[in-house]
Amino acid sequence: MKNLYGTSIKTNYGSCGAVFTDRDEIVKLLLPAPTPVLKKFLFGTTIKPNKTLEKTLFSYFEGKNVDFGRFLVQLDGISEFRKKVYKALRMVKRGEIISYQELSERIGSPGAARAVGTAMAKNPVPLIIPCHRVIRSNGEIGEFTSPGGAELKRIMQDIEKAMR
Repeated sequence: MKNLYGTSIKTNYGSCGAVFTDRDEIVKLLLPAPTPVLKKFLFGTTIKPNKTLEKTLFSYFEGKNVDFGRFLVQLDGISEFRKKVYKALRMVKRGEIISYQELSERIGSPGAARAVGTAMAKNPVPLIIPCHRVIRSNGEIGEFTSPGGAELKRIMQDIEKAMR
């Protein structure tokens, strides 16, 4: 196992956390969360700044147009199905909203909307793999396992609409 480093990033919506490898591959990302959650998230990591990620996350939550596509993510131990879902999801453009069903169709598994939803719930790097862009087929926002819940999901969608 590679050394893991952690950093916290203050935004105008609260503090985020990131865990990354010595090669700057992002392993986990925590969206704005209360301090106790952030401390637990970063526990066991060596605290080390990652200025590029910190600046990008801060800028995103300020409504600036940023590119998360340049960040490498480490998906070791994740099923091939989930990797396929995450790869397709990274291609969904900023400001675009799709349904779990549409995403399942994009990966060639039209009957797998629930499995896609499960992949979203287990997404280790939300925002970089933009699960907030996926909603229910009936237009409802759906769940969001981030500490800010569905409200944060809606905020992120609104931030991205304004970036267009």
